[in-house]
Amino acid sequence: MSKTQRQLKKKFVLFCEGDTEYNYFDAIRKIPNTEISIHTINMHGGGYKNFLSEIKKNGKLNRQATFIIVDGDRAQNIPEEKDALKELIEYCKLQNTKKNFPPFFLIVNCPDFEYIACLHDENYKGGDTEKHITKIFGFKSLEEFKRRTDIYNFLHKNSRYHEIMLKKIGNQKFIKNEYRKNLVIISVYQTIVEWELLSNKNSNINEFFEILS
Repeated sequence: MSKTQRQLKKKFVLFCEGDTEYNYFDAIRKIPNTEISIHTINMHGGGYKNFLSEIKKNGKLNRQATFIIVDGDRAQNIPEEKDALKELIEYCKLQNTKKNFPPFFLIVNCPDFEYIACLHDENYKGGDTEKHITKIFGFKSLEEFKRRTDIYNFLHKNSRYHEIMLKKIGNQKFIKNEYRKNLVIISVYQTIVEWELLSNKNSNINEFFEILS
């Protein structure tokens, strides 16, 4: 590989909420022959304020973009968490106004990543995710599913694949990052937030796969 090709290797930092997300996205980093470098940080829960604190400490890591992947259910049910999510959103917006600064992509899965996992299945019709995970995926419990270390592989076989999920999530999203991308530069020029969609099932996780492509 030439020096020029090495310089074009994509480098990303990804903050995620728990073991399921970590195992899923970390598997993408390990795909053979990929030209993507993902530094995955498992936040082990802790709320949106924990994310904001950790991002401020690690925000200068060498990368082309930072992805912050969180569940929206906490903000749906706890007023102080909704305020913390607003603070996280505003911080990301502020960073994205800085010139020549790698962008922050806040990805919010409403209600949670388990919904995104079920969307990988072409037979999932949008019902109760825990029931689908136990009755259709065959896990004894939601906790067993969350402990699955090879979750990416599980969600990419038989009738399951992330392209199925991307087709199902639709256009209505709680948060949407409008961005520009070329071979080496990525920028977010606007972040649109529709608070009335926070309680709906939706996600902007498509942005992660679009940037990686």
